[in-house]
Amino acid sequence: MRNSLTKVIPLSIAIAASAGFFFTADHNSYAEPAVQENVNYQWISLAPELVSQTSHSKFTGRILSQHVRVLSLPADGILTLANMKSGQVVEAGSIIAKLESSLEQAQVDKAQAELTLKQADYKAKQTLKKKRVSSELQVLQAHRDLKLAESNLTLAKRQLTERQLVAPYKGIIQTTYASEGDYIAKQERLAEVHSLEEVSIELPIANSMINTINLQDAIQVEVDSQTVGARFSHWKPVSSQKFSKIAVLKFTEEFDPFWLGMPVKVQITNQNKSKYLHLGVSSNSVLPGKVANLRFPDLPDKQGVFPYIKTKDGWLIKWNEAVGIPKSVEVQVIPSAEGGN
Repeated sequence: MRNSLTKVIPLSIAIAASAGFFFTADHNSYAEPAVQENVNYQWISLAPELVSQTSHSKFTGRILSQHVRVLSLPADGILTLANMKSGQVVEAGSIIAKLESSLEQAQVDKAQAELTLKQADYKAKQTLKKKRVSSELQVLQAHRDLKLAESNLTLAKRQLTERQLVAPYKGIIQTTYASEGDYIAKQERLAEVHSLEEVSIELPIANSMINTINLQDAIQVEVDSQTVGARFSHWKPVSSQKFSKIAVLKFTEEFDPFWLGMPVKVQITNQNKSKYLHLGVSSNSVLPGKVANLRFPDLPDKQGVFPYIKTKDGWLIKWNEAVGIPKSVEVQVIPSAEGGN
């Protein structure tokens, strides 16, 4: 993880609190460093700038479909149509393969013709009944014949449909297992289709990182030399000693179907809610060393112990905005020539 500031202020060392350097805004209660003899302390007056700290965490993940199906047919026969190739995008409901079905098509045509006749006969019997030419029994028989014809057509269509392979959703064909002219047995696999309607990025998060990131902040995904946005969806459990959980992300922008299965680099940018006073020195000045004391001329009542962070051009002090922003800060330091870093 690397840290930066909204004002692009690089950090060069860890928080000085770990080394024991603390100070307060109260003249009589600051934590003094160890007394050093023959050290020339000096005061520097600086104009503070309120800044925010950000962190960028980078991870490696993979783009995966949440729905994968291996397609097959409940019938057997010769494959006469194989409109399927690896990498091909298919629309939901499109026919991607067919078995030889001339007999089934003929049965559908016959059942359709029979239904048309029965519909006409039933309508005629109803008309004759009104004229008292047909009996109620004849009308009922014509109605039963009509329903039987409808059932026969439904059956014939289902038998024809069972010889056609249809895409269950918009997806991309990853693998094919048969070609035109092949004999296909019942339930023999024909193609593997990955859904493009439910695509996500799976991001394994190491145990050591699980509490250091906020997945509600900005997420950028780099894939195939392009950068697109994403959002956190949910956590997915994983049984691994190395990884604690898998973060499932969703694209917030249009993505290329051919990215499916590709590895990606993910950057999570977290905006730290903490604010800092940046005390910067002139680029022509020699950066001072250790901080010995602070004075806040326009905030005499301000009290509190603050760790500081050394930067390339000054210091950062964690700050509460509610107490106000000082116009100036007087820093008492041990010069770098004597006090070091």
